[in-house]
Amino acid sequence: MSLIEIKGESKERLSLRSIERTLQAGHPLVVGWSAGKDSSVLANLVLTAAASLAERGVRTPVVITHADTGVENPEIVALARNEIRKMREFIRARNLVADVMVGEPTLTQSWPVRVIGGRALPPFPDTRRDCTTDWKIAVNERNLKRATDGLKRQGFAEVVVATGVHRGESDARDAAIQARGARS
Repeated sequence: MSLIEIKGESKERLSLRSIERTLQAGHPLVVGWSAGKDSSVLANLVLTAAASLAERGVRTPVVITHADTGVENPEIVALARNEIRKMREFIRARNLVADVMVGEPTLTQSWPVRVIGGRALPPFPDTRRDCTTDWKIAVNERNLKRATDGLKRQGFAEVVVATGVHRGESDARDAAIQARGARS
């Protein structure tokens, strides 16, 4: 039996090189991290690239943002908190210019105030998505604004925002990715 040589670089290596080029050009990276598989792969790649560049003296900032909705399954919350702890340890151990920002919905948009307070119905599958807007999107937009404003004040180049998505999971997802103009 003989080994088959695979030509070309792996997707991981191509991604790392692309992330490294962005950081080397002085563009801080802000990663939206949900604790799902796609955003976790992206966060891993970005922190790996930042660590590799830091060893070579390139120290462009990286910010990982996360929205703690306050309504997730306790197992998912524990997973996310453990991963955040590991990311922060990785950042400290390698002395990276990086941060993990965790935001929460405002009190008036939180589940107890909205639902128990009678201002909204609880979310059900295939119904309104305002909970996604209030509990995730608005939280991450606040984190993003805080991060980008701080980086701009420090004089860094334009901030690049990265989110982890992949094609091929469903036709609807592929169409949404293409409509946003996302590149892989």
